[in-house]
Amino acid sequence: MKKRLSIVFSAMFLLTMLTSCNTTLGIETVSSTDEAVTVAHSETTVEYSTEEYTTEEYSEYTLFVSASEILSTSHVVGAEKVGPSELEYAESTEPSTRKPGRTFPTLIPRNSFKTGREFFDDAVFVGDSISLGLRNYVNSQRNSGKDCLGKAQFLVAGSMGYGNALGAIGSSYSIHPKYQGKEVLIEDGVKLIGAKKVFIMLGLNDFCVYSVETGMKNAEKLINRIIEKNPDIRIFIQSVTPVIKAKEHGKFNNKSIDAFNDALKNLCRSNGWTYVDVASSLKGTDNCFLDGYCSDKDSQGVHMSYSGCKVWIDLLTNKYC
Repeated sequence: MKKRLSIVFSAMFLLTMLTSCNTTLGIETVSSTDEAVTVAHSETTVEYSTEEYTTEEYSEYTLFVSASEILSTSHVVGAEKVGPSELEYAESTEPSTRKPGRTFPTLIPRNSFKTGREFFDDAVFVGDSISLGLRNYVNSQRNSGKDCLGKAQFLVAGSMGYGNALGAIGSSYSIHPKYQGKEVLIEDGVKLIGAKKVFIMLGLNDFCVYSVETGMKNAEKLINRIIEKNPDIRIFIQSVTPVIKAKEHGKFNNKSIDAFNDALKNLCRSNGWTYVDVASSLKGTDNCFLDGYCSDKDSQGVHMSYSGCKVWIDLLTNKYC
């Protein structure tokens, strides 16, 4: 009976202290005289141990239990509701006056910056055969039960570029991705998917065909068409990836790719789009594509092995997740 009375008195004491004094909930200090403090309790039955405690130990134990019950329910602090959906628990070391070994829950704001792989759930990756390789790698990971780029989707086509993606479907020089088995303009495909973010990697089929200036005009035109059809879309422009040293020839070299990428970066600055430097993570000290990341060293020297795709994905997830 004495034990139960101690529990009741301890709980009453704690509630009195919370409503008559300044109360700290791990986020801010709220004065009961300045702002309304409401604590909503859920009806919970708590079973206490029959283990014998001294009076001091038992009072301390019941105070901890009562505090934990109050902090685990929803709170209204002033006009701002703070509940389990906005807060998470962390344990902080007890003050030195407490018995060693105890920890007490402290409410802390949930991290709202790192979202996890769900960042990519509403994303679509647009690109040529380089991104097609990425799609194949992502599908292989998902098929083996691993989470890879969330639920991101792909609009990819071999040899597609900023220039030839502008042509009408069916025209002799145009190349377009397929969505549900049918060719679509990129801007229409993004809309059909319902994406809110688009990661574009094009240019490998542009930098040798057009001047840098014309390439940027084509890129800007295509991206603006995407935005026109998808006003709320967030634009991420990924750099053109490099070529291995053994396959550089004529204008098809890493110096030309770098010039195209520098222009893409400036285009992003001018329009408020996000530039993502994928190329630097794939290069060696000679500024060329590392052979170990290349899957076609004996032919074109530009496509990625699964090791290269992993580096690419790690870059994206470390940056945005």
